Amino acid sequence: MSKFIHKLKDNLVIFLGVPLVAFGLWLSLFDNENLRVVPYSIVLSLIILLSCQFYFKKKVAWYLYLILPFVLYIFLQIILRSSPLLQLKEFEWTHPNWQRGSDVQLVSLELDAHRGSRRINSTYGILIYQYQFNGQIYSTEQSDVARQYTLWMSDDGSDLYQLTESKIRQSFPQGQNIVLINSKDPSRSIFFYSQDIVDIRGSWISEFLVILQVLLGLSVFAVIGIGVKKIINPHNTVQTWSKPKRYAFITVFFIIAWSVLFAGWILFMYIKNSP
Repeated sequence: MSKFIHKLKDNLVIFLGVPLVAFGLWLSLFDNENLRVVPYSIVLSLIILLSCQFYFKKKVAWYLYLILPFVLYIFLQIILRSSPLLQLKEFEWTHPNWQRGSDVQLVSLELDAHRGSRRINSTYGILIYQYQFNGQIYSTEQSDVARQYTLWMSDDGSDLYQLTESKIRQSFPQGQNIVLINSKDPSRSIFFYSQDIVDIRGSWISEFLVILQVLLGLSVFAVIGIGVKKIINPHNTVQTWSKPKRYAFITVFFIIAWSVLFAGWILFMYIKNSP
């Protein structure tokens, strides 16, 4: 057993790193992420490793050289996708020749969704907008605008559609949106729907928060179950009853328990959707 634990410690970086590497590759290839984060993560990992190389053994250092860029890639993507303002500033920094347009108007808006195996897990806008630059009017179509992910267990597709649409439409009268235009080719532009510092729903980290909610809910049910057991059956007397009496007790108990849970869920949805 001790040999197994020792081997596990020696290869812990591999066990943790391989899933992260696969996840990072999946994000970079299939999830329309900002691929400029790739060189950021590589440069940052080199800076960290060169400044800390004397603190690691040679074998561990090689593992870190392979894994740290992917870990930083995921971390930076979470930060960028969670902050519309950082997305805007990062694009302005990397595209100094692009200038802000004026008189931005919404021409049309369509909503679409990314579906998982059984449900919608994010929605986004496909919009056509027009703007002025040097006295001329241009129009551009852009997809994957104001993507919104599931944040609460009670969210459904209609909630996400409504969030995406409201954030895009409200950005025009509130002056929140920014259009950056390629000064060398004014027909090319990019639309930023918000200048908010944080929009957690704009990042897939919100889906991890949903998983945490599920785990927390299961933990609460487990604690409640243990408490109920100690109250109604503290000395395990139910186990000594006859089978018919035991089955009748279990049936009544579950009917009452599920009725309470169902009533609580209805109350929660009423409060959530109340005006």
